[in-house]
Amino acid sequence: IIFLSVNNDGTNLFDLIIFVDLNGLKGPNMLGVDVFSYYINTSSAAKNNFWGLTGTNISRENLINANRGCNRDGFGFYCGALIQYDGWKINSDYPLKF
Repeated sequence: IIFLSVNNDGTNLFDLIIFVDLNGLKGPNMLGVDVFSYYINTSSAAKNNFWGLTGTNISRENLINANRGCNRDGFGFYCGALIQYDGWKINSDYPLKF
């Protein structure tokens, strides 16, 4: 399942967030477990990346512990970015295993 979310002011589109649920309606339907988010910035192609890696030199610790980080309290928004940061692997210390 693919879901698109837009951020705009009624006139200008600022960014688009694409959510992908890898297994559709089958559970658990949780960010970082089977749902991941990708961020597209309309003003800078350099910022198009998994949400959390948008044109920054972010640390792995920040991807895990940030406000929207890859942890149960941060809702898992940055989990796709963490997997990308880790070389497209889910490491043994990945925070959101089901």
